[in-house]
Amino acid sequence: MSTSTHDEVANRSKSLEGPARPAGTVTGRALLLGAMGAAVIGLGVPWGTHVLRGSYMALDFSTPAAVVLLFLLVAGPTLLLLRFRKQLALTTAEIVTIYSTFP
Repeated sequence: MSTSTHDEVANRSKSLEGPARPAGTVTGRALLLGAMGAAVIGLGVPWGTHVLRGSYMALDFSTPAAVVLLFLLVAGPTLLLLRFRKQLALTTAEIVTIYSTFP
């Protein structure tokens, strides 16, 4: 493949990816997803402990509920978006922001 053809293909693939987001930025959707996750954990942990009398999902500083919720977020929608709509997938900075907002 010639250099000009290679450059043309690279430019075409960049235009399909959409506008680039600055690396390491905190986005509104990361804060919104983090707040929703915090609400799920904040409401779900007391309900699971007191009503269901299940396992303690809020032990220590790294709650199992937060780790499970983060795994479900990354393993589910994020991997699917990476496969089919890469520009909509969460960045590493967004995932870190989401996890840091969990209680």
